[in-house]
Amino acid sequence: MPDKEGSDMFCQKCGAQTRDNEVFCLKCGAALTPLQKPEKEAVAPSAFAQPTAVTTQQTQPFAPVMPPVQPKNKTRKIWPAVLTASLGTVLIAAVLILLFTGVIGTSAAALPETAYSYLTDAKEVVVDFNYAKTVYPSLYPSMDSVVNFHATSEGGNTQVLIRAEIPGFTQVYEQKLTLTEQITQFYIKPPVLTGQLNLDSSKDAQIIFSVTDVDTGKPYVQESAPIKLMSKYDFILWEDEFGEYSLDNALAWLTPESDGILELRRNAIDWLDNATDGRFNTLQGYQYSSLFGPDEYYKNVLFQILGLQGAMSDMGVRYNVGAFSMTEGQHQRVLLPDDVLSSKSGICIETSLVMASALQSAGMHAMLIFPPGHAQVAVETWQGSGEYYLVETTVLPFTAYDDYANVVRYMDSDEWLDYLSDPWQNGSGPCYVLDCDLATKLGIVALTN
Repeated sequence: MPDKEGSDMFCQKCGAQTRDNEVFCLKCGAALTPLQKPEKEAVAPSAFAQPTAVTTQQTQPFAPVMPPVQPKNKTRKIWPAVLTASLGTVLIAAVLILLFTGVIGTSAAALPETAYSYLTDAKEVVVDFNYAKTVYPSLYPSMDSVVNFHATSEGGNTQVLIRAEIPGFTQVYEQKLTLTEQITQFYIKPPVLTGQLNLDSSKDAQIIFSVTDVDTGKPYVQESAPIKLMSKYDFILWEDEFGEYSLDNALAWLTPESDGILELRRNAIDWLDNATDGRFNTLQGYQYSSLFGPDEYYKNVLFQILGLQGAMSDMGVRYNVGAFSMTEGQHQRVLLPDDVLSSKSGICIETSLVMASALQSAGMHAMLIFPPGHAQVAVETWQGSGEYYLVETTVLPFTAYDDYANVVRYMDSDEWLDYLSDPWQNGSGPCYVLDCDLATKLGIVALTN
């Protein structure tokens, strides 16, 4: 732009053109010096001349007081900062994953592994148990168990092997069981050995019980304790945690299929044949006999009872005077029917068991009757009649010439109820009635081996 004489000036700091009436440069704000006007170059620069670097001295300009500038009212955009933070978090997480998985390495110390106590704590198995200190072989079938135990496994399930045995009496019992944190209760009853056992007398024995870890072989219980193994004749009335022993367990002495009872039945037929001159020579149970008319059917059962009592007498069995106790916890010795016949002697409970076993063997409905301090047998006069013969088995010896009323007493339903309520007519107490047909239903069976 051409200069106007006397009106144009140039800023000494930035070289911008100014007016002569301006005090400050409008471009850089530097103070202007009056009448400073650059001289025009007389000679034009050569085209080949190198430009000369001009160093302009920096002077601190005078800073005028300016009014503050108010910012425009605009909404601040914050999403770039949020996005930056989110991307940072993702990057950090990615780096940590790569470090843990081994994809990338680091020169810094490795991060510590995380350990959980419930994974590192050792499992703890707790077992508590008890066992029967005395075992009655003839009552063994009615026992619930001989070893009771409960156990837990803290810190994880544990599979264990349970073993139990009474050497010389039972087989070895083995079973695997998984223990958990829940309390496991278990009842153990090893099966009895097969074959003939020597149980004629009581003896000292042992019970062996163990609980072993299946995986490690570690024994949690390894017990070998002394017990008393009673004889097969020993009887007791008591209640215990290993099974309820009561008077009902007398059913365990019934042996309707034993060799001695079968021999007694054959001898009873011979006895009847001789006593009736051949007119009655069978043990047929509840079957009609041509010897009696329709109104005397009950005599069929009566004759069979007399035949069994006479045969027992002819086999030499005699009553051994002795009381049978019904007191709980009272130990006593009760022979099995075959042993009564072979020993030719028996107390009231023993001869009653012989009679009841024989009546059962013939298919008749028998009951064991226990008046205070005594034992008898009752048999239904006919199947479903509700009327009974009361049999006193202690009348020994007995022959066909003796008064059979001492052995057998017929009772109608009213007489039967009166007898059961007060048999001795002295207020000493009622009878305890034990239905022999319940033996199989209750699982109270004889120890047959």
